[in-house]
Amino acid sequence: MINRITLCGNVGQDAELRQTQNGQPYCYFRMATHESYKDSSGMFQKSTEWHSCKVWGNSAHRAAAQLTKGVKVHVEGQLKSYQDSQQRRQWEVRVIKWWDLSSKEPDQFLPPEPQIRPETPFSQPQAAPYGDGFTRR
Repeated sequence: MINRITLCGNVGQDAELRQTQNGQPYCYFRMATHESYKDSSGMFQKSTEWHSCKVWGNSAHRAAAQLTKGVKVHVEGQLKSYQDSQQRRQWEVRVIKWWDLSSKEPDQFLPPEPQIRPETPFSQPQAAPYGDGFTRR
């Protein structure tokens, strides 16, 4: 079984650096994703979904510093559920990887862009004077 979620949207408010009762840091933020569709009358409608996200580990401090309101973000992670104090089921995204898509500067935590070799001219093979596969005897 696979539990994998990928979202691309906007941060709704500045990310917060929090910690568990054991002192483990995590970054909490909410993000919005949008979907456009045509309703039964043919009019375009826009639907917004809000997602609670948590970034754990070393990336939590970086996320808290970079993810501010309005930033476009791409997250990959796992969907987790839990019951809140009123016994309602709540859902959150446990973020494994994330990218700030609004940043103009290259992200130092992403792998470098691949180096592309310049093209070398390709020479066409010369056709045999008597056609392909034939040689003169």
